[in-house]
Amino acid sequence: MDYFDTIAKLGDLYSGYGIYPSECFGESSAVGRIRERFPEDPYFKDFDIFLSRQNRPRNKRGADLPWWDFDYFRPESNKKRIMIFSQDSLSEDAGSIVFYACLMDKLSPVEFTTFRSLAKIPVFSSWSRAQDMIMSIRRFGSIFLTDAMKVYKDGSWAIGDFDLAKSRQLIQDEIEFCMPDLIVILGQKSCSLILNENYSEVVARKILSRDGRNYLIGPFPSNQSNKDLFNKRREETLELISEFLM
Repeated sequence: MDYFDTIAKLGDLYSGYGIYPSECFGESSAVGRIRERFPEDPYFKDFDIFLSRQNRPRNKRGADLPWWDFDYFRPESNKKRIMIFSQDSLSEDAGSIVFYACLMDKLSPVEFTTFRSLAKIPVFSSWSRAQDMIMSIRRFGSIFLTDAMKVYKDGSWAIGDFDLAKSRQLIQDEIEFCMPDLIVILGQKSCSLILNENYSEVVARKILSRDGRNYLIGPFPSNQSNKDLFNKRREETLELISEFLM
């Protein structure tokens, strides 16, 4: 399959869930302002194809767009594929790892603060910790990053009012399409939704095999978490990824 056909098929996968209405991602949107600053980014070239497949009218709260490395779907790439499921903190000042992923390989913390202010995009208080976590995982392969819970109930605009059954179904659709070598799940909420495991018993412990797929639970990089415990789990998570993929 041609690369751009693959991106179109990825767009088709999401279109049935109605979570990315194209009207929400125009030039005046937060995504549009980021794109204006980085017009040559390969992700935004894929973005037009992806968004052209989102034809359902807006009837519920939407979600942050997934982000993928420029070579994740390239058939000629020999990198390992790492799929990361994160969680939106839903806090007004904590931001979304997925929303800001397209900036993480471009801006230092100081540059991000300046750009965020000029572009008038939301505050992300955990930027440094999140950037370090995602870019550290990226050292081991090509990544595809998305939130775990992102399908809201039809007609609902209430924060956190997710349709859990549809969210789980979309996760399975995503995994089947993305065919990752390793799935990294960040945080307790995502762990519970995807694997229904006790987070404290499995976080940064070992690779879990489920239905022919390999999963690793890692800590969610938020400034609200205990620094020492987070750092310990971060190092253990990265070590497990290295041992499994390298």
